[in-house]
Amino acid sequence: MLREMCNRLMAVRKEVCLSLVTFFFFFSLSTLLSKMQHKNPSQFLDVHFDEITKDPIGTVRKIYSHFGLTFTDTFHEKLKTFLSHDPKEGKSNAKKVPFEDAGLSKDEIHSAFADYINEYLTPK
Repeated sequence: MLREMCNRLMAVRKEVCLSLVTFFFFFSLSTLLSKMQHKNPSQFLDVHFDEITKDPIGTVRKIYSHFGLTFTDTFHEKLKTFLSHDPKEGKSNAKKVPFEDAGLSKDEIHSAFADYINEYLTPK
């Protein structure tokens, strides 16, 4: 009986922790978006995960260009060397957690991020 109670307590604890992490993530993102709207847009650059995984060198070149940094041939070669030796290249060790496991639905996620999606992820 004690073991069953401990298991239930751990399940509730996990659910509460996921909810708190989710809340703080949403709160942090909404705070960041609010601050971004009042700043110079050139200070920010959104990089999509797909961009960096499909074309890491092109994406880094885009980041450098956006922020007015020089993307040298030497840096390009070092980046190519790094990527050729990185066993994780093109792979992700990130564990995908279904929305439902965090106590959320896909609609709740889209609703919470609607401003961000409309501003930064919707083609214009």
